[in-house]
Amino acid sequence: MLVESIRILLVEDNPGDALLLKEVLKETSVTKFAVTEAQCLAEAVERLGASSFDVVLLDLSLPDSVGLDTVSRIQPVCPSAPIVVLTGLDDELLAFEAVRAGAQDYLVKGQYDTHLLVRSIRYAIERKRFEDALRKSNELLERMFSNIHLLVAYLDTDLNFIRVNRAYAMADGQEPDFFVGKNHFKLYPNEENEGIFRRVLATGEAYVAHEKPFRYSGSPDRGVTYWDWSLQPLTGPDGRPEGLVLSLLDVTERRRLQEEILEISDSERRRIGQDLHDVLGQTLTGMAFLSKVLEQKLATRRVPEAQDAGELSRLANQSIKQSRSLARGLCPVELGADGLMSSLEELAATTENVFDIPCRFECDQPVLIHNNIEATHLYRIAQEAINNAVKHGKPRNIVISLTSGGGDARLRVTDDGVGIPDREAPRDGMGLTIMKHRARTINANVEVRRNSGGGTVVECRFPCFGPTPA
Repeated sequence: MLVESIRILLVEDNPGDALLLKEVLKETSVTKFAVTEAQCLAEAVERLGASSFDVVLLDLSLPDSVGLDTVSRIQPVCPSAPIVVLTGLDDELLAFEAVRAGAQDYLVKGQYDTHLLVRSIRYAIERKRFEDALRKSNELLERMFSNIHLLVAYLDTDLNFIRVNRAYAMADGQEPDFFVGKNHFKLYPNEENEGIFRRVLATGEAYVAHEKPFRYSGSPDRGVTYWDWSLQPLTGPDGRPEGLVLSLLDVTERRRLQEEILEISDSERRRIGQDLHDVLGQTLTGMAFLSKVLEQKLATRRVPEAQDAGELSRLANQSIKQSRSLARGLCPVELGADGLMSSLEELAATTENVFDIPCRFECDQPVLIHNNIEATHLYRIAQEAINNAVKHGKPRNIVISLTSGGGDARLRVTDDGVGIPDREAPRDGMGLTIMKHRARTINANVEVRRNSGGGTVVECRFPCFGPTPA
């Protein structure tokens, strides 16, 4: 049978107590104990420097050290070895304080037998292993918490900061300790966000936001910033929230780059569309004219090739129509404040012709959009909403409406198809993501909801970009 071996450093200045302890250890055959003795703290420190031990049995009353100071002085010398304190009956309270100070266990001299002594040693070794593993785990978590690029904060149920990581503090030019104990919404007043925080506490349901705008009240020069952030409730054993973990990621630069890429893409579309219309269209028009003239001349001379020239003229005119159609697709909104209205009307007609689904455009009063780029974004939103309706909704009818009032305007695409399932939020697929991004670019917002009469409503609310007649 394999016998376990445990190395013990016994720090005891009383030879009788030391002899008794060694004799008690000899009574067990399951474990072999190798005992090294030291009669004072200085000698113990010397032993620990020369050899490694599995456990230290430490008397609290030594010639050169007494009480809790003995524990605090020996711990740095043996950080990996557990300590079992040996104490007299009158010092049991002191021994308990020693355990609280970092010792793993204590024994009262003369009050233990072999079973209790061995169990205490084993318990101390296992407890020390567990403490070391827990300490390493906490250190790892601490390094992760401190160095992660995400902004992370932990708040109590009164929305006071308990702790923040360095990234969170640096985002506001502060040190982490600055936030501890302060209320989040006294530092960052925001009625909408406070309502979200309290709703998460009340419901226990996490909240996630993407590219949510925020303005630092104390730093107006920073302008509007945009954040991806999540709010996760931490619940106790009873299932009730005990605090909130807030994590944020500054996506202001990402959003700026996305807008720049989208603008470059739309600008390139417009350039290609204009080239198709102005350059290729004119060339094809000239070709069609010359082909027609050639056809007439050949026909006058009764040359058989006159028919070929006519076919060439027909193909040139067909190419003109195709190039105009391509140009219109790339640059769909005509210049002029009323360009969006006429483009949406044409979009409704095209949808009905292509998909054989009744589609009409409604606009009770003129809604003038003076910025062609903003009008194009709105047109693309309506176009994407129709594509989604046709692809997923199986509608019988589609209505595009453009209305204004109260300082803003609404572009709405309504269908009577299968709609969004009850109690299920629409997933942000690529189409919806692009629609929302286009809306944010023009300071608008897109909402997708189930129509009360069946089907789906995609609504974009946007500020009136220019004067709209009453």
